[in-house]
Amino acid sequence: MEQESIEVDLIGEQLSVLQGAIPSSEVMVELWVEPEQLERAQRVLSASLRENAKGSVDVRCPSCGASNPANFDVCWSCQGDLARAESMGTAARASPRPRPPVFAALFACTTLVFAALLWKERQLARFAESPNVHYRWASENCLVQEVQGRMNSRSCDYDHDGTFEQMETFDVKGRLADTWYDANEDGVYERIDSLDAQGKLISRTFDLDADWRFDRTDRFDLRERLVARETDLDGDGRIDRTEELDAGF
Repeated sequence: MEQESIEVDLIGEQLSVLQGAIPSSEVMVELWVEPEQLERAQRVLSASLRENAKGSVDVRCPSCGASNPANFDVCWSCQGDLARAESMGTAARASPRPRPPVFAALFACTTLVFAALLWKERQLARFAESPNVHYRWASENCLVQEVQGRMNSRSCDYDHDGTFEQMETFDVKGRLADTWYDANEDGVYERIDSLDAQGKLISRTFDLDADWRFDRTDRFDLRERLVARETDLDGDGRIDRTEELDAGF
């Protein structure tokens, strides 16, 4: 990959020494590439696998009958000339040896990694890119948007179904400002919790009928006690009724 100028990150390489001591699922090595280099990486990997497959059949020495790897020119057992076997037509190709299970596991892991990268690439494609906006995966579930080098929002898809159930937005100082919830995963946020600079809840807004218009806003005091409720009764985007409530209602 690096010879083709493809940046590669190996995740979990240090854990390979623990093989056998902990479950194999915990020591699998993951190969990560940037989404824009994914297609090239797949081609390079496929070409490498095909190249490794060539010449993998052993060559039998015509002098002593010992089996030698295909890239050997001299027999490891009797030092006989293996090239002579090809010219004389007397070299017999050994039957391919069954591949150890580790190759199947490595292939399965590689396939899973590429599938995960494709899924994440589709997620990233949903967002518009600009020179000042960058997206990265902060964890297996959460996609982070950075604007001019600072974290602007974090969206999390905990069940990997392609729909974000929760989104957090941050202010210019990196403090959590709002949390958006899509409980029924229909692509419409039904609730927004807004916080002040100290992280205390100051308002909670609801879209009760999932029409992309918020129907009610509850406001809280410095002790996070409900003190007011604003309601849009006819769904025209304007407040029709405001109620002042006793603190702690």
